[in-house]
Amino acid sequence: MRKIFTLALAATAIAACAQSPSLAQKVAVSNGQAQPTAEAQPNVKFASHLQRMSRADAEIIYEAPGAEIIYKEYAFGFYPGWWGMSVQNGTFLNRIAWDGDVVYFRDIVSTYEIETYVRGTRQGDQIKVQFPQAVGYYGNGYDEDGNQIWEVLYANKVVQITYELDGEETIGYVIPEDEDNYVIYNILADGTIELDLGVEVSSEPVDGYYVWPTAMIGFTFDNNVGDPESWAYYGTGIAKYGAFDEAPLSLPDGLTSQRYGITCLDANGESKARMIEGAIDGEKLYLGHLYDNFASAYIEGTIDGDKVTFKSGQYLGYMADTRSFIYFMAADADLIETEYYSYYNFSLADEITFDYDTEAQTLTCADGRAMLVNAEKDRVYYWSEFINPTIKHQSDEQMDAAPKNPTLSSYFAYEPDWGYGWVAWDIPAENVNGYVLDPTRMYYHLTINGEVMTLYNDEYPGMDVDELTDIPYLYYDAYYWIYVYGTYHQIYTFYQGEESVGIQSFFQGYDGNVYASDIVTYAPSTDKISDIENEAEVVSESYYDLQGRRVVNPAAGSLLIRVATYADGTTSATKIVK
Repeated sequence: MRKIFTLALAATAIAACAQSPSLAQKVAVSNGQAQPTAEAQPNVKFASHLQRMSRADAEIIYEAPGAEIIYKEYAFGFYPGWWGMSVQNGTFLNRIAWDGDVVYFRDIVSTYEIETYVRGTRQGDQIKVQFPQAVGYYGNGYDEDGNQIWEVLYANKVVQITYELDGEETIGYVIPEDEDNYVIYNILADGTIELDLGVEVSSEPVDGYYVWPTAMIGFTFDNNVGDPESWAYYGTGIAKYGAFDEAPLSLPDGLTSQRYGITCLDANGESKARMIEGAIDGEKLYLGHLYDNFASAYIEGTIDGDKVTFKSGQYLGYMADTRSFIYFMAADADLIETEYYSYYNFSLADEITFDYDTEAQTLTCADGRAMLVNAEKDRVYYWSEFINPTIKHQSDEQMDAAPKNPTLSSYFAYEPDWGYGWVAWDIPAENVNGYVLDPTRMYYHLTINGEVMTLYNDEYPGMDVDELTDIPYLYYDAYYWIYVYGTYHQIYTFYQGEESVGIQSFFQGYDGNVYASDIVTYAPSTDKISDIENEAEVVSESYYDLQGRRVVNPAAGSLLIRVATYADGTTSATKIVK
């Protein structure tokens, strides 16, 4: 009987942590061969590394002796997806411990973080890792008292076979005989350590399809040689460890940063603004706080008269929860327009050059250029983007002014069948004079029929406070019933029959005063955001999921809310299947 288990890959409690979709490339493809059946799909619950169990038949290495060195590892992993083979690849921070001729590899199936080690032996310029080795535990159902049953999880070399399953030919992987159940890591002249499976494993698609590797290091449920049911679905076919010698740039000693603001477009073509830090030291211009996770990391630009150039590949930091190395990258931004929506596509560039107004301390660049906070240096995996950026110095006095008025993004009336509706507003983090505001100094009020709302924890149980009237600009609750993404703010609503909804934003000035936008209201019965056909010309359309979050590339068959904006400024919202 084939083992069927429960999938659970939570980052803090699971031994096998899947990568973030923006980093772990999950591409289900077919190579034209018979594919694993649905019964053979990944459906495994791995035990947490925190749950260190004592088993006489398992020697799991949680802490390695010797000198541990941090490496930057490029890895290419495989697992069966519902429509064929899927891949996970990327560059990760990993560790190898050296204890004389004994070498310990952490997370041997590199694309999943289980925080245990396997042991190898160095022989000259090679390291031999003999399998099987226990690496963790997996959940195998529950006992009669409802307690999870944990079984030992192993690492083995697995090799591809073709076999018959339920009357159909399918591809699988099996553990080889003991004398062949090992892998070699070659130590190259430059110190790079590279996995050698004895067969070529390709990371490139062939005719548009990835090819199942002939062999790989895989998780297995047991150590049964030749049994295709032993493979636990995950494996690494390519692994290369290189030196990790990068560090984020800090401001030179004695240099004090000042406030700057970036105004730009995002990948959807929407306006975007961010408060950053900047400093000038001779012919060098430093910019920092490009991303919240790396607030103290700076990039360095070179001033040459009325030009400033920033080189790509400047290291910003390591994002541990997604195991991502993050860099500043310049890019070209191409606008892609379809019948229903538009977005920007990026290609990496060596540098970005700005025109520099020294008197106003303002930087502007040509259209179609972008700055990316990007995972990797050789491909586009951005965490934040700044298209057509303008960067300018800002004083406290320039920022002490009323915020720009919010605008309505989408509205969906209370739906009794769902038990909720929503309203979404775009709240600019800029003032009426065009200067970027610090969102940590901003908050907003919501109104219903002219009265300021207070949100209570019994209606919004994901809130970490009892009630909210002054809603912080960046606040969101645990259930995303109060949701923020950039300037987009969406609130679930649990009432019906409202005559108007409204909003007002506020900025706590550096002079001690509070500056307010106008109160912006929307009346559902008169402002025409409804399912009523509008005869005016549609000038743009945007799509939202049923949680009110914008969807850039709607997948076929998706249930969505389409918001149309007309030439007369009115909008309509329609529930559709794309």
